Amino acid sequence: MKNLKYTFIALTLFLVFTIKVDAASVGLKRNYSSITKGGYVTVSATVSSDSPIVSIEGTLSCTGAGSGTVSMNFDDMSNSLYSKTFSVTVKGNSIGNITCTASGVRITSMSSADWQYLGNQSTTIKVTAPKTYSSNNNLSGLTVDGYELSPVFNKNTLEYNLEVPNEIRLVNVNATKEDNTATISGIGEKGLIEGPNRIEIIVTAENGTTKTYVINIIVKELDPIIVKVDNKEYTVIRKKEQLTIPTTFTETTTKIDEFEVPALENKKLNYTLVGLKDEKGNINLYIYDIKKNTYTLYKEHIFKSLTIYVLDDSFQIPKGYTKTNLKLEDENIIAYKSNSSSKYYLFYGVNVETGKKNLYVYDSEENTIQRYNDEETNNSKNNDVLYQYTIISLGLVLIITYLMLLIVLINNSKKKKKNKAKKKKIIKEEINDED
Repeated sequence: MKNLKYTFIALTLFLVFTIKVDAASVGLKRNYSSITKGGYVTVSATVSSDSPIVSIEGTLSCTGAGSGTVSMNFDDMSNSLYSKTFSVTVKGNSIGNITCTASGVRITSMSSADWQYLGNQSTTIKVTAPKTYSSNNNLSGLTVDGYELSPVFNKNTLEYNLEVPNEIRLVNVNATKEDNTATISGIGEKGLIEGPNRIEIIVTAENGTTKTYVINIIVKELDPIIVKVDNKEYTVIRKKEQLTIPTTFTETTTKIDEFEVPALENKKLNYTLVGLKDEKGNINLYIYDIKKNTYTLYKEHIFKSLTIYVLDDSFQIPKGYTKTNLKLEDENIIAYKSNSSSKYYLFYGVNVETGKKNLYVYDSEENTIQRYNDEETNNSKNNDVLYQYTIISLGLVLIITYLMLLIVLINNSKKKKKNKAKKKKIIKEEINDED
């Protein structure tokens, strides 16, 4: 019972007279645990306390593969700061480790005027060699299921050929890469059309450089219709889905070599277009004249609201214009300029929406076009002639006025001389009379 009494007294005294001990700490953080040589890392030391901090002392320093130092000295009289962070940014100068240490850290707080030592804290950052990216964009293999490519595959050969029967409309392209870090696009199932088909397989190396392998697959055509244009052979398109229809044309059919083929017509222009494919598989529309059995390339040029087909027909060239070439998109056309430095070109064409033929003036700077206006040109010439006549008339008036003034001046001068001689004669006669 007596022992229990003493224990109760001791516990009461402990609770009453216990002095609160301030808890403080320092912690380190880094934004990267590993960087490559030449990279940067930021290390932060945070000092915290349960009561407002009065002052802090210490040093945050980094050594090894990168170095940097910041003083952690701090004084605060606001009595409201419970933590303070100090940071240093270090560059990785060599391969190895950077060791950053918060050393000699101590603080005083509002709860105690004595210095409280927090010890040292350290952290390590690894500096590695910069990563090198592979430039290997080679294929190690290229195949088409069920067929053999020509020539035999070689990683340095970029173009291959293959011919398949007419009924084949789908092939499967396979490719393997020489470097596992590279990527391949363009493989898998590929749809085919009659005639030439171009399939591109692109290999992208880890460093971003690319290499393109090409497979030219020719699907045999049944009874192909071959025509000649400017001594070059073309294949007539016999499937309408392969034709691109201009907005002012509608679908129809026509006959070539007794075969009915898809065509396009514009009744205002009285044009019939057919599709011709060259040896590379490029398809273009041609004006087909069934009576003359001729083909003329059809190429529309769109100038904002106007769509013009340029004609080579002969027309009366206005005076002062000389022949030149004008490049519209990828086509060279015959045009005319008033002088070599002019930005305006004159050419002959037909409006595909109205079917009307006109001379057009093209502004090469703004890519605009308008009809050539003879009236304005003639008015301008008439104005020039009128201006010239006006200048000549004014000149004649000035000359006549000058001559009249000159005559008056000469007459006045003669009168003055005559009067002067008369006076001399009178004076002389008076002198003689006196004598």
